[in-house]
Amino acid sequence: MLHPERNDVNITKLFAWSKEFEIENREGSTKYWARLLPDSSMNQARIYSLRRATEFRKKLRNPESDEYVAFIPDKGLLEKENLVELALLLKSNSILNNIEEDFDYPMPKEPKENATQEEQELYQAEIDAWEDGRSAAIRKQLLKVIGKEREKIADRPFDILYAEYAKEVEDDLCQKELIRAFRDACVYFGTYTDPELTTPFFHAIEDVLNLPEEVKNTFIQNYVSLELSTQQLKK
Repeated sequence: MLHPERNDVNITKLFAWSKEFEIENREGSTKYWARLLPDSSMNQARIYSLRRATEFRKKLRNPESDEYVAFIPDKGLLEKENLVELALLLKSNSILNNIEEDFDYPMPKEPKENATQEEQELYQAEIDAWEDGRSAAIRKQLLKVIGKEREKIADRPFDILYAEYAKEVEDDLCQKELIRAFRDACVYFGTYTDPELTTPFFHAIEDVLNLPEEVKNTFIQNYVSLELSTQQLKK
């Protein structure tokens, strides 16, 4: 069971990054205040998200569960060619992230102070085209790496390839569940009915989980906006 902080006097709230929001409801709208979590609540949110991800992983490994049927592809319905492409599709995001992390695409060289107008125009045209050029170069590299990966995994036996793919699906889904659970917990711990941050908005984590999806997403987006605000402040 998760328990939000209920201390009436808490000096840490003086240093909390908080903000007032409004949420639409049947009667109109309701004001609430959200704050970034202190370390103690952040740790509880992490523990909760890990436990929920663990439970989800157990279900994905149980052939009798609804989650297994819904998300783990039926081995008997897959051809090897399709399995190869599915595996590559799942790997593509991580491959792209690895490429972007170290990708070197130099900016156009700035003209000298005494550059002619035409030289400045050409430089500006290069600057304007830089982002599209970088994206095209990254895509070219991505297709090259995926091509090599396709050759590598195409030679693997079907059963081994299927087992690897099923594990990748499981890991991908559990990572997303971890993030969802963490955001749910952040909303639960970080939402209050008053600007003093003394009265929790939610009485139990189930109150958050049982919200209509659109409403819960609004709470989550508002909380995430606090994180973005602190990042901008640091800059």
